[in-house]
Amino acid sequence: MRQLDLFQDSPRTVALNVLREAVLARNAPGAGIALERLLNLAPDHERASDAGTLIAVLEAPAPEGPDEGIEWLHALEREWRPAAMRLLGSGDGRDFLAPVWRCIGGALGPRPFDPVHPELHASWAYRKGQDWENLKRSVLDVPEHETTPALLARLAEAEYRLGDRTRAFGHWFELCWRAPAVLRGLVDDPGFPDADVAAAWGAAQDQDVEPELSPEWFPAWMLLQEPSLAAGLPPCGENHGPRRAFDVVRDLLTNHANNARRIALRRELKTLHPALLTGYLDRFAGD
Repeated sequence: MRQLDLFQDSPRTVALNVLREAVLARNAPGAGIALERLLNLAPDHERASDAGTLIAVLEAPAPEGPDEGIEWLHALEREWRPAAMRLLGSGDGRDFLAPVWRCIGGALGPRPFDPVHPELHASWAYRKGQDWENLKRSVLDVPEHETTPALLARLAEAEYRLGDRTRAFGHWFELCWRAPAVLRGLVDDPGFPDADVAAAWGAAQDQDVEPELSPEWFPAWMLLQEPSLAAGLPPCGENHGPRRAFDVVRDLLTNHANNARRIALRRELKTLHPALLTGYLDRFAGD
């Protein structure tokens, strides 16, 4: 047997660990007993209040309807999340709260999307609860989701997490053109899910070119970094600017038969954005 550690194996520490395990297991009665045991050992324990808060969450009936869903959301942000982080730590705290977020998503389901308060929509709660199927469904239920940056960003992540990377790219690229600041914020976030996109974005920012490889031009640049995307994404069908550059690069990567057309496409790309043509030639000079 290992030698007992006076700190690690003290009755208070053991009682606290048992309490944490019961809360994580969502065992409200067991957690209540464990909390009582801890209070008998340490009536003023600094984590007792947090444990009581989380036990109350476990015992509460699920919210019904948008009004109760919003009440839960506010309580989660003000009280429940801080308590979970303090008692359980960031990783376990996030896991504990995931079902709570999903309950909130279900309650908010009938509430229309409000662009002034995008966090009060079911899709936001489902994202926090990592319920990707319901996140996708709740976004697709909004008629204007294709023109709403916040919903496009959520839908892209849902598609990616569900394994449809090509669809996710379609939404991310639409954000590049429609809401470049939103896309920039997403890709600059350390939590962005696709490391290859983040790396390609970083490489684009390192290019000393004119015009700058801003988010609007990034879809065309990304095709050059990952040519296999070209076959799976539809053309934009526009005749000017960054969207046209995307179509030109896409055609160059998928059209291998008509040499005269390829020459014309290269000339057009040079007019649209010379650095994109340079990037194409650097990678596909022998094409």
